[in-house]
Amino acid sequence: MDPRIALRRREVESTRMRIVGRRIVLVLSGIIVVMGAVWAINTPMFSIRHVDVVGQLNSAVSSRLDQAGLVAGTPLLLADLSAGEEAILLDPWVKAVELDRQFPDRLVVKVAERMEVAVLDSGLTVSDDGRVMRESTGAELTRLHVDGSPVNSYLTGSSAEAVDLIIMLDGTVTDVAYSDVGLVAWYEGIETIFGSTEELSTKAAVAALMRGEVQPGESLDVSVPERPVIRSSGDSTMAPTPDG
Repeated sequence: MDPRIALRRREVESTRMRIVGRRIVLVLSGIIVVMGAVWAINTPMFSIRHVDVVGQLNSAVSSRLDQAGLVAGTPLLLADLSAGEEAILLDPWVKAVELDRQFPDRLVVKVAERMEVAVLDSGLTVSDDGRVMRESTGAELTRLHVDGSPVNSYLTGSSAEAVDLIIMLDGTVTDVAYSDVGLVAWYEGIETIFGSTEELSTKAAVAALMRGEVQPGESLDVSVPERPVIRSSGDSTMAPTPDG
């Protein structure tokens, strides 16, 4: 055999062996990576052992996590955080929630709860985002005298806007109602007429600035926020009273 042909054959065989060797190394490396990933996913070292809940007062977070399968021993990498958030949001007290993994073994739950701000004439309380919550427990809340039934547990239209006004006002609001002059509130002991719900945030700001100028027995009209008016007691228009 020609020595050159033999040399070429040896070179080809050597190249083939190197290629095969590289493939074997790649396969073994892949196997090692997969095995490492399986170990990391299933090892107790990276499983849920601690659950930190931030912002919880009235909600039942633990039971909702159980429903979503986020229990002690669940591999942290396989934990379905979206399912956990959806389950927690079913709690009527929860307005917003965020779940986060903290390795090696901690699940953090951040909850924003609803706050009761008013009570309807029916005795049911209303939250800061207009959700009808539960029978009043007797806590000191604004009395909300409005008509209309909740839609999917939420107040709508003018009733929802009345709740917005309670949130906007900086101070004590004992009563809010609709009368023949529109929206009226008993604010810091002062009968305050807001009229329509247009420019409501501006009207609330004007009422906060003007309240110190109102004398006992007088009322404040901010229905036109550019021209607030302090009225005498004879001009009173509000139906409910502070005891009302």
